[in-house]
Amino acid sequence: MWRLALNSHLTFRPAYDAARAYFPIEGDRLTAYEMLTGKQLWIVDSHSALQPVAVDDLVVVTGPDGIAALRAADGSRAWHVPLRRAADLQTGDRQGRWLLAPTKSGALVALRTSDGAIAWRRTFHVAAARHTDY
Repeated sequence: MWRLALNSHLTFRPAYDAARAYFPIEGDRLTAYEMLTGKQLWIVDSHSALQPVAVDDLVVVTGPDGIAALRAADGSRAWHVPLRRAADLQTGDRQGRWLLAPTKSGALVALRTSDGAIAWRRTFHVAAARHTDY
């Protein structure tokens, strides 16, 4: 086992895949560590507005300019989608083929992890909830 001192505060919870841990840290950075040894693999500038998601040999982050997928091996950008109002990111299936990104405006967007293309988009109109005391 190993112990890690990040020397920076986490800005969100880390994301994990089978081999790596991805830590969003202060200073708008994302760093990857090998799980088996604790060795730092890479560190990149990356403003995270939400918790990152590890999927399909990628780590996906959201920032002020949209959603970006970084290659797990080296942190280089694989793709970028200018979807600026994402409120969350979730994997859409067990095979890691797509991500779900609900937006603050009420849309649900499905992105293919292979290239970031929008597979589909649905807008939901939610009626205001009635307040009831129980």
